[in-house]
Amino acid sequence: PTLLSLTIETLTEKLDFFRNAANMSDSDVSHMVLRRPSLLGFSIESRYVTVIQFLQSLEQTRKYQRVLVRYPQIFFYSPKRHLEPQLAFLSKLLNFGVEANQMVTSFPPLLWLSQELILEKLNFLQTTLQLSDEEIKKLLLTLPSVLGLSIENNLSPTIQFLQDVFLTKERLQETVIYQPALLAYSLEKRLKPRVERMRECDIFIDYAPPYIMSMTETHFEDWIEGQTSSWTSLS
Repeated sequence: PTLLSLTIETLTEKLDFFRNAANMSDSDVSHMVLRRPSLLGFSIESRYVTVIQFLQSLEQTRKYQRVLVRYPQIFFYSPKRHLEPQLAFLSKLLNFGVEANQMVTSFPPLLWLSQELILEKLNFLQTTLQLSDEEIKKLLLTLPSVLGLSIENNLSPTIQFLQDVFLTKERLQETVIYQPALLAYSLEKRLKPRVERMRECDIFIDYAPPYIMSMTETHFEDWIEGQTSSWTSLS
């Protein structure tokens, strides 16, 4: 309804703003608007300009256009009332300080996830994996998007599975800190099939490279072949 009330002149002015003032390509503007058409209902000066200025204030966000294309819903949040207070909250969290800029640049949804959910997930990860403040901080800086995963549907079943397959708690901690993406991989499509494949070859995951789950399927099978062929030659 809001878009229908806008004049052609107003729509053209807003689209031109993104193309010219925001230095966005026609393709990027199209993708952005198609994903969130209602963003065209906001004011250029009070919302578009202020959001872009906020993103530019994050030193790592030299290519803020990528954020706008991928997460156009950022325009739904006022910098003064929401984005800046949320960034301040993240900065105080675990004493991230300016490193919080790096986190939100890597995973912008942190700017609108509820603080209660963020704290709940952080506490779950730290408690379940028994990580120190420095360890959980390193994990979140490496993969801030882990805070976007559901505890019930993703984190809890994945961690429970990993706790069952690793021989020692220490090895699991080391692997997760080294390769946090382990927590984000599909349990049914990647983790379970690869663990089962290693079990078929009598390979314990504790003795596999910490990046074993990030390998392509071809590299994973090559690694399996390398392990089993070396055993055959020794025998």
